[in-house]
Amino acid sequence: MENKKYQKNLITIRLVATLLILLSLILPYFEMMKYSTAPFVILIIFFVFYVMENKYGKNTVSK
Repeated sequence: MENKKYQKNLITIRLVATLLILLSLILPYFEMMKYSTAPFVILIIFFVFYVMENKYGKNTVSK
């Protein structure tokens, strides 16, 4: 039962990370974000996604 909870968390994290990356690519065109900050935002999102994936990924693999 907890395995489904972790899988749901992983899906949520993946969706949020995907949306944030897409927003960081689109927002500079609408002048809501500078072009120079987009790569840093994407790298930060990838780092947070990697950490969260490792945190919840180990729980789903081991069970």
